Amino acid sequence: MLTTLSQANDLIERKQLQIEELIKKLRSAELKVSMLQHQVDQLLRRVYGRKSERLDPKQLMLDPLILEAINQGPAKIEPLAQLPVEPQRKPPVKTKRNHPGRIPIPEHLERVEIELDVPEEQKTCPETGKPLKRIGWETSEKLEYRPGKLIVNVYKRPKYSAPDSDGEGPGVIIAPMPDHPIERCKADVGLLSYILVSKFADHLPLYRQNGIFAREGVDIPRATQTSWILQVYEAIRPLEDALKRAVLESDVIFTDDSTIPLLVKVSRPSFPSL
Repeated sequence: MLTTLSQANDLIERKQLQIEELIKKLRSAELKVSMLQHQVDQLLRRVYGRKSERLDPKQLMLDPLILEAINQGPAKIEPLAQLPVEPQRKPPVKTKRNHPGRIPIPEHLERVEIELDVPEEQKTCPETGKPLKRIGWETSEKLEYRPGKLIVNVYKRPKYSAPDSDGEGPGVIIAPMPDHPIERCKADVGLLSYILVSKFADHLPLYRQNGIFAREGVDIPRATQTSWILQVYEAIRPLEDALKRAVLESDVIFTDDSTIPLLVKVSRPSFPSL
């Protein structure tokens, strides 16, 4: 039995400490139960869940580490040492920068002069009626673009023959035509080069090139352009063989085997044949 007040106070303090200890144990048990429940939920998701919701078993290894960190309690944070206060700097004064100016127009481009004159009635002084005197020019340059246009190369070759020839002379002498990759072709080398470069370098399809030529009033069908491309390839095929031999002569050859899809295959529904 308690006989004194001090003994009663000691007993109350011991009971209070026991209660606090039991509360800590209860909280720790609740955390463990919630962690185990979380692991069970993850296992159920891993086994019976959808494929996109399934977890890697290695992720469950992190739960004991989290539980251990919770039981350890918050870590003690030591106060940071006070850093010396730097004097406040004044913001730099913004100065106006000189504008670099407009991009100069290259000097090698062709210049076409366009004269813009005032009307004749404004060339006389309104006070005296005397004609005004020109004192200079105001020149302004503007960069202009003119799309490519089709032209016709007319090859005129004079023909020579011996006068009063009885059939035994040299006959008709005429200069040969320049070399051309396609015999008796209506397209000159410049047009063939433009079609090839636009097709394979600029990725411009032949039907679009046909539209460009149509705006110039010339109809060059895709079938004709395709025939020209194939014939040009056959003409320059010896260059391909020579280039191939030159490449194979080296000890190391660099190749790029990365695939680039040109078209995306789309599955189409099949219909019964009629």
